[in-house]
Amino acid sequence: MNKLNLNLSISAIIVTFNRKKSLEKCLESLFYQTLPASHVILIDNASTDGTEEMVKNRFKQVSYFRLSENIGGAGGFHEGIKIAVKMGFSWFWLIDDDSVLDKKALENLVLSSNLDKNNVYGSITVSNEEPNKIVFGIIAKENDKKKYIKYYCEIPKIPLIETVGIGFCGFFISRSVVEKVGLPMKELFIYADDSEYSRRINLKYKIKMFYVRESIIYHPDIKLRQINFLWKKISIIDSPPWKCYYNIRNHLYLLKQYNNWLKFYFFIIPKQFFFLIIRLLFLDKDQKLKRFYFYFFGIFDSLLNRFGKRF
Repeated sequence: MNKLNLNLSISAIIVTFNRKKSLEKCLESLFYQTLPASHVILIDNASTDGTEEMVKNRFKQVSYFRLSENIGGAGGFHEGIKIAVKMGFSWFWLIDDDSVLDKKALENLVLSSNLDKNNVYGSITVSNEEPNKIVFGIIAKENDKKKYIKYYCEIPKIPLIETVGIGFCGFFISRSVVEKVGLPMKELFIYADDSEYSRRINLKYKIKMFYVRESIIYHPDIKLRQINFLWKKISIIDSPPWKCYYNIRNHLYLLKQYNNWLKFYFFIIPKQFFFLIIRLLFLDKDQKLKRFYFYFFGIFDSLLNRFGKRF
């Protein structure tokens, strides 16, 4: 593609919940794109911080959908893509509400992908505080080998980097792929919904996925806690106990889906229970019993395929 096609059919989709100030900056950066999206769909998970008033006053061009309850990021993107499909758009660009887009993020995404509807693409999400750091990391794939890349300077200097999974912040997918693989799994509520969708796309349907090197999105870094254990420093995600439940439940569900049952029940699950004890005794410094409770039921519910908003 040597020049931009101005007859695009791209819907940007944002899911938000009580992040009015961050959302405002995100929307501003979206409308300052050198190549604007054709349309913007905003799914509001029943915010109570004045989000609706801000959007309707400042961004009248946004299609605003307020839900009756919070159904999480997974449910929000499920609904957003479903609405965009009904509205007839050909491409869907998923964006986090606390991100800020480089002004050429969409233009570079379109140019590098050449809008090949047979593949899935993604923008690269870097830290607000440290722009060379990739917030969620990327797994580059080359000749059946995988390499974890944590810093932007380590990315090969090529337009497209093949990968096995793309986070929902900058996830760029065609209507034809959605019609083939279905919608994101809304039952996961939060965490691993993008991992589940990526694995379904890449492993089950054998559809290739690529990060676009020059499409950049800025995002807050992941908060980590540094803990000394057995003379080593261990980093664990600093999140409230209830979020630990969804994190472990959903990731174990994915491991169960893509591993044989012997490995899952006789290696992965015992390993999780061992780590649970280690966390209780040595790693968690506050709310030990509460964290143990949520972590335990995350493991338990993954075994029973018990999903949805539980806590």
